[in-house]
Amino acid sequence: MPTASCNAAYLFTARKCRLQRRYAPASIVRLRETAGYRTGHLRPGAVYERTRNFRLEPNMEHEPRILSVREHPEYARQAIEYISSRWREVPQALYDDCISESLYAVGPLPQWYLLLDSERIVGCAGLISNDFISRGDLWPWVCALYVEETFRGRGYAGLLLERCRRDAERSGYRALYLSTELEGYYEKHGYDYIGEGYGPDGGAIPIYRFDIRASALLASGGYVVRPERPGEEEELCRLVRTAFETATVSDGTEQDFAARLRNSRDYIPELALMATCKERPVAHVMFTRTRVERPDGRLFEGLLVAPLSVLAAHRGIGLGAALLEEGMRRARVMGFGAAFLCGNPAYYHRFGFRSTARYGIRPTGDIPPQFVMAAELRPRALQGITGTVSFC
Repeated sequence: MPTASCNAAYLFTARKCRLQRRYAPASIVRLRETAGYRTGHLRPGAVYERTRNFRLEPNMEHEPRILSVREHPEYARQAIEYISSRWREVPQALYDDCISESLYAVGPLPQWYLLLDSERIVGCAGLISNDFISRGDLWPWVCALYVEETFRGRGYAGLLLERCRRDAERSGYRALYLSTELEGYYEKHGYDYIGEGYGPDGGAIPIYRFDIRASALLASGGYVVRPERPGEEEELCRLVRTAFETATVSDGTEQDFAARLRNSRDYIPELALMATCKERPVAHVMFTRTRVERPDGRLFEGLLVAPLSVLAAHRGIGLGAALLEEGMRRARVMGFGAAFLCGNPAYYHRFGFRSTARYGIRPTGDIPPQFVMAAELRPRALQGITGTVSFC
């Protein structure tokens, strides 16, 4: 591609630019600065000032499209060769067998996708039952996500992730999983860190989860999640009391516990969240500061999750999960590394909560240890942290 260079700033019009007339006489031309500066666009008739070297590239006439290899088996051989060439650490024979056999699969998995620019493959992704990881209890997994470098920064990886989500939802799955050492990217697409699994070599691998049901629930517009506001305390007290009247386990004082936390120095307004339906509160959760006292007297600050309350008429649709995940997401952004709670392991396990005993952390008081759980909000946040955690 020809490159126009200049050492001094000067003005020019896009209409008179020789390169533009040659490569895109009647369309927008993409301006990409070779020094890594911001990408912009040239418009016919507009005046620009240039102070850096840059390269002009013609816009693509067609936006890339995503296709399923199972729906287009004629692309199977190309998919095998392309995906194996981009993920060389996996033997090609494995992709060959998996993709070839997927064409005859009865169930919804596995799925393989190609991102095509005209007929040229520029990206890929997979949706499989297990991604070489110990957590066989979790599925499906997004794998082999790749977009060619020249096509990055345009949202195409997000489109591949969305195709995986849509197909998983249509197949009745409630969540998606992926394993990656890349921290900070998939969170932008709604994935939350839930812990670690182990690969074939025994190494620990971070696992991320996307809650399909909770995401769809909030996207529908019927429910809104927001922080609680001053003046809503009495209404929230009634909500917590009413919710726990039909709870499996309750001592009848949960609303008092919530009020005590709200009035304490550990209260965090941004992490006291409620869900509303038609502007009426129907669910609530609080994340307040707590501390692990370590053997040497040092304190590790984390978050106490309590109480999580959902009115009976709004249970079973993923609303509690949506509240909990939103709170954990906000806590992660605020810099907190771990959250603690006392609850049913069968429910909270899916969000990455595990017995605190595995970390060498025990509760104060007489709480049964099997119900005391912790979740790392970022990889290995509790590594080396031992001691006692307070739930008061």
